[in-house]
Amino acid sequence: MPASSKEGKDRIVEWVKTINPLHHKILDIGVGRGAYSWYMRELENLQGCEWTGVEIWEPYVEAYDLHSRYDTLLIKDARYIDLGSNNYDVAFCGDVLEHMTKQQAQDLVTKLQNCCKVVIISIPIIYYEQGPLKDNPYEIHIKPDWSHEEVMESFDNIIDNETYDVVGIYKIEGLV
Repeated sequence: MPASSKEGKDRIVEWVKTINPLHHKILDIGVGRGAYSWYMRELENLQGCEWTGVEIWEPYVEAYDLHSRYDTLLIKDARYIDLGSNNYDVAFCGDVLEHMTKQQAQDLVTKLQNCCKVVIISIPIIYYEQGPLKDNPYEIHIKPDWSHEEVMESFDNIIDNETYDVVGIYKIEGLV
């Protein structure tokens, strides 16, 4: 869905408030409607940061006016994106990882850890099957059966987490 669950968003905001930006760069993977930019762009510690969004489904760009929410918007598949030598303060993966295989999710998070201080993921932790929505084939949940335990075992350097009825949120330390 272009919109993710509201579960955990308040806690994610609290996590982000503690980040001391060094690079003044934020990376949002799978932006959908651009919720993270919408909620957090004006946080005191993030004012003046450059926001880069990555969205695979081009029709969302116009539908949700994404160019107005991001300084840089890349229409690409995050699994295959080359982030080059960029370093980011935080990367968001909000309801993204269930749309790929477990190995692809692990590879993406590792890639993000290599260029970010903090990676924040939000992911359904119950069985949550989903097919294509509004003609968007990328909305299919390739791995609809993540659990909290599996997330904890699958990703290194988780430094904080919370679980809710449907979603788990995880703060992962990056290597930057």
